[in-house]
Amino acid sequence: MRSLLHPGRALAYPEYRLVQNTLRRAPREENAVFVPGNSRAWLRLPFRHLLGLFLAAVPASCVLAATFSVNSLVDVVDANPGDGICRTAPNNTVCTLRAAIMEANATAGADTINLQANATYMLELPGTDDAGLNGDLDVLDSVTIVGAGATSTIIDGNGLVVGDRIMTVFKCIGSAGAGDCLNGANIVATISGVGFRHGRAVGGSGGGLANLGLLTIHDCAFTENFAVIAGGIVSNGTLDISNSTVAGNEVALFAAGIFAGGVMRMVDTTVRDNGLLGDPAPEIGGGIVVASGGTATIKHSTISNNRAGNYGGGIYVESATLNLVNTTLSDNVCNGIGGGLAVISGTAGLYNVTIADNIANRDQSGPADFGGGVYRETGTLTLRNSILTSNLHLNAMGPPSNDDCFGGLTSAGNNIVTFVNGQICSITGSFAAVGASLGPLQNNGGPTQTRALLAGSLAIDAGNPAGCTDNVGAILATDQRGVPRPSGPACDIGAFEDSDGVFKDGFES
Repeated sequence: MRSLLHPGRALAYPEYRLVQNTLRRAPREENAVFVPGNSRAWLRLPFRHLLGLFLAAVPASCVLAATFSVNSLVDVVDANPGDGICRTAPNNTVCTLRAAIMEANATAGADTINLQANATYMLELPGTDDAGLNGDLDVLDSVTIVGAGATSTIIDGNGLVVGDRIMTVFKCIGSAGAGDCLNGANIVATISGVGFRHGRAVGGSGGGLANLGLLTIHDCAFTENFAVIAGGIVSNGTLDISNSTVAGNEVALFAAGIFAGGVMRMVDTTVRDNGLLGDPAPEIGGGIVVASGGTATIKHSTISNNRAGNYGGGIYVESATLNLVNTTLSDNVCNGIGGGLAVISGTAGLYNVTIADNIANRDQSGPADFGGGVYRETGTLTLRNSILTSNLHLNAMGPPSNDDCFGGLTSAGNNIVTFVNGQICSITGSFAAVGASLGPLQNNGGPTQTRALLAGSLAIDAGNPAGCTDNVGAILATDQRGVPRPSGPACDIGAFEDSDGVFKDGFES
């Protein structure tokens, strides 16, 4: 059976199943897919396996890591993986990206691969395997990959030629399987300063990258990648992503930007402009999907201008947990329900979050397609010190309707929800049904774009007088941009802290 994680390979990967009820609700239910699990395709490297057993008995201090410096842009395999030398032929000095990863896979220890600045590494070898010989770059051992910046060091998946994603980080050292790791030998990988573009998982998921391991991503960009599921990144391992961009990725079914089925922590990151160009948009989750028992904590980030067909233009949650802290959801759209956020089941918490100008029922085809801002079906959706304002759903006849929420929400205090239609949305707890007076989404300082509070906004100094807090009750000392909060007698509601002109219009005044 095929796994949507990778075309043509039966890789053991927990199922990316959205519950059948959700798929039945989708108008285009013939596109509903279920991903087979519990099959295994192991990379058979007897020597590597024996070496791993030997190393398990050796103190970690005795395992020496290697450093490989890539000096060639061509896509050629390593001449002799395991000899400790990155080279494409005996006695030469050519070290390619693919050769360096193969050598790091075969060399014990957490190795380092240094990439060149002002360089584009174009993948050229069509086909699929789990040894990194063809198609994507397979990471089978702990490694740190260092580039010079997401716009300077680029890996181009050349998807129309190669027909594969760009990179897979597997779970266990020395194995392409997804089962339990012997002796706790999980792959720990770090990637920084690299751009991933033009990956194409034509029959699977994760057009840019698939992760099963313990992966840290910093200062990276995932752009213009394509997959059936998760155009940018699919992760069922642990993913820490910071100071990065996931933009312009496309998908056939759902999760155009990111699919998080494991643990994901996101900080100072932008997820924008993901989804199919035009209609039909991806069925579910234009920006991010958190499902299959996943847990996502997103802080100081912006999810904007993403597009979905049926559910969750910005973020979609099902059988999972989502926490948003100091984060902005703006200008996301869907043809169905939940323009900004759709919670089908599970738990979602919003802490100093701004959700504005999102749209449900963009194609004006569904008389019951509501929740321009947020949509909750079951589970829980809790707001604290947050703003829901200026969200809409479009109508087949007549002007757009104000539509900040659908379903039952819980207000944990100090929230602004500008428009509540009591026939479709009920809120337990106090809130203020007033305007928030927001500026446009733009650079107001900090690593991500924000919606500034305009002069006289009723959100200013209206947060919890005892201090705004995150999902674990810790005081929020800054806003989304990193500006200290509070700047007055109390913290401001939403992701932006008014600071008397500091960082307005993208510069300090």
